[in-house]
Amino acid sequence: MWNAKKLHVFATLAYAFATSSCIAGAESAEPTAAELVRAVRESENWIHHVESFFLCAESKWTITPKGIAAKRAELKQHYCDAELDPNRFWDLKPRHEDFLEFAIERDRLYFLKEEPGRSRSLKIWDGKEAFSYVQDSISKRDHYYLGSKPEQIFENLFANISWLRSQPHSFWFDPRDVNERVKYYGYPEDFTVIGQQNYRGVDCYVLDWKPKEGLYAASDLSKRWYVGVKDRRLYGLAALRGGQVGVEHFTLCYREIASGCWFPMIQGYDIHDPDNEGKYYLRSHRDFKMINVRINEKLPKELFRIELKDGVKVTDERSGQRITNEYQTGFTGRRKN
Repeated sequence: MWNAKKLHVFATLAYAFATSSCIAGAESAEPTAAELVRAVRESENWIHHVESFFLCAESKWTITPKGIAAKRAELKQHYCDAELDPNRFWDLKPRHEDFLEFAIERDRLYFLKEEPGRSRSLKIWDGKEAFSYVQDSISKRDHYYLGSKPEQIFENLFANISWLRSQPHSFWFDPRDVNERVKYYGYPEDFTVIGQQNYRGVDCYVLDWKPKEGLYAASDLSKRWYVGVKDRRLYGLAALRGGQVGVEHFTLCYREIASGCWFPMIQGYDIHDPDNEGKYYLRSHRDFKMINVRINEKLPKELFRIELKDGVKVTDERSGQRITNEYQTGFTGRRKN
């Protein structure tokens, strides 16, 4: 009888120990914040190993009524009501669209942005020279530029979309000291997992990062990440001020465009501004529609050419000096006598 009781107690303790071990094992299986941050950043790094990258996208802007009212009040300090034409000040338009296209190769670059009824911007590095063209539909003025370095016109190329914002990147056309700049994005060990949430239809870990004191001018800044539970990819990144969202980027519907190269086909962002009481409200929203994304394809030479017409004014910095002149076939950039 005593042996039976002893055996029962032993079995109970063994079961309790095994159960607690399983629970501890399950808890330890949860990733740390540092592991999630490293996984997100590694998922972006394929962009540095491809031979070419081509993107074509459309975007739609929505300006909220409160955002329009705030912008109108701001502009009225400098202009009268009669001059506040939405065709001139696009932040007074409830909706507008634009078109974006850019391409990267090992030694060539191409960028095009069109805002119908407002402007058209074209930038090219053909491997030897930098060309820039801006057409302003409102002022009816065109501006041409020639330079000798790609970084003169190609800074923060990926800032035009919502992807590639978890860390600093350095490209041959936009060199940066990533080791020095990573402190502005957060070291993996400085992030904290604060929970889980279904973010725009995706189950995510929620991470917070608070900059070290003195890193930014404002002491109440922080960032929040939404990282996929299943795939460890970044689905949302918000910049907060005093716990309120200022700007929030989202990157959804990842597609494997080549082996190991995952790209978010739905992107966009919300911009919030403070009102008179310091409460943040949604000012504007932007949705991207990715029309075409291709990598490792040979891009046509015509993409990296720009035609300059005789008589247009060109600003030329290829010689190291800033010279503005009328373009003529065979233009060398030297001043006319």
